[in-house]
Amino acid sequence: MDIQTLLTNDVFPEEDRTQFKLQRTAASTELALLDAEMALAELDLDSESAESPTYNFFTARKRRRKLLALIAACNIATAPQKQLPAELLSCIFEFAFEGYPTYLPPTGRNISPLALCHTCSRWRKVALNTPELWTNVVFRYARGLDPYTTLDLVEEWYTRSGPSTSLSLGVNPWTHHTHRSDHDEILQAILRRLVVPYAHRFRHLRLQLTEADLQTFMTMPNLTFPFLKSLHLVQDSWIKEGEDDQVHVEYKRTNRSFWENAPKLINLEVHNFRSIGINFFPWTRLTRFSSDNTPMSVSQSQVILRRCHKMVEFSLSLDVTSRGNEKAPVSIPPIELPYLRRFDITFANQPIIASSLIQPFLEPLFIPGVKELNIGSIEKVNLWDSGPLISFLGRSCYDIEILHIWNFHLRGEVVAEIVRTLPSLGVLLVGVEHLLPKGTLEEIARGRLLPNLRSLVCRIDDLETAIQLIENRLAGCELGGGGAFARPSFFMLDYISRESITHDQAIRVDRLRENGVEFEITRTT
Repeated sequence: MDIQTLLTNDVFPEEDRTQFKLQRTAASTELALLDAEMALAELDLDSESAESPTYNFFTARKRRRKLLALIAACNIATAPQKQLPAELLSCIFEFAFEGYPTYLPPTGRNISPLALCHTCSRWRKVALNTPELWTNVVFRYARGLDPYTTLDLVEEWYTRSGPSTSLSLGVNPWTHHTHRSDHDEILQAILRRLVVPYAHRFRHLRLQLTEADLQTFMTMPNLTFPFLKSLHLVQDSWIKEGEDDQVHVEYKRTNRSFWENAPKLINLEVHNFRSIGINFFPWTRLTRFSSDNTPMSVSQSQVILRRCHKMVEFSLSLDVTSRGNEKAPVSIPPIELPYLRRFDITFANQPIIASSLIQPFLEPLFIPGVKELNIGSIEKVNLWDSGPLISFLGRSCYDIEILHIWNFHLRGEVVAEIVRTLPSLGVLLVGVEHLLPKGTLEEIARGRLLPNLRSLVCRIDDLETAIQLIENRLAGCELGGGGAFARPSFFMLDYISRESITHDQAIRVDRLRENGVEFEITRTT
């Protein structure tokens, strides 16, 4: 068989591969002998012996090139990866790109399934016959890119995905401060060409639409999403010239058929909505909900939370002005969320209003299974009553592992009380402007408090104790499987003192960093 045939991507029978291996062995042996022969001839040539026969180096080198080409061709013909069945190769390709969406147009040559198609003809054939490679797409909508060409690319991708494989589509929001003149037409084209024809196949969908187009999308007749599990809706900020940007569309209660046509939907994210309809979204079915730049009043949030029996992750912005000047009732029945594991709360009002929302919002909540709690404010809140927060943490957050409080001023005694109230904490992030009192820090260093602490962001006034804390934790976790402490990972501390960091302390900090602890210290005098 000639060398050119061996260099192809053909998969040869077992008997042929055995013959190629024998040819490779014979060629390797002949090459070794030829190299030795040429080396001896060069030695004779150096000795300038007149009696030495003339050696034909030209013929020898030509033969050597042929042997090298034959060995390389046999290596290709017998390469192990060529023997992989197409089904196994397809699985490898699928695992390689699993969880990584393809951005269209591609941002590089080797980060999309196209790289497989450009490797060799066999890989291209296998890749084109692996529909899962062409299902997860992000539409890049940005300046300098032709969106209509991108529409064609996505359609080609989905054509390669076959007739029945489930799909995912994301649309990158337009981020430039000025819009294209045909911005609205592009968003409608995405809806018309990429969403409606493939609605019955989507499992994940992220859409950016104007408020009017969102209304059209939610009320479109006979539009079913039988496999849709995750929906991310971004309300576009574009306003048609001549329209009042203060007027917004009210979703009708009768439009709940959309959610009935998406029976598997459990994950919902909404961004830039001016308001949320309490009776519109399928709260009883959702396990994850997130809102960004979408304010919600206390009464709204409590009505919604009362319906979220299956909720695992919940993120919201509270804004008492979103539905007028509301006041909480004197007594509210408890709201229990037994499956909630992560809870993010952002107060979007001015500080004086935000401080007044904490008690009415937290008072009825009971979330015994929460693992991560993030509470913050858009603006800095200096004067507020921490009592409702401490009460909520004490009665509700039995096994919480992560607590992050930002833009709320915390006195040292409040930080100490939080530490004593939540013994299961592994991550405490209260900000480098808030002091962890020395007495509490010492108890943590001795192991009496927070044995699972692995990350801490706060202010301290005793650097020596803080270093001892981390050293003790590191030594304790290295005792084997029965270590007493969690391994420390990240500590960001603001050291407030007139005393400088000593040379010995600096060496010990460097030693902790060498042991894998990310340790950052700033000093305030």
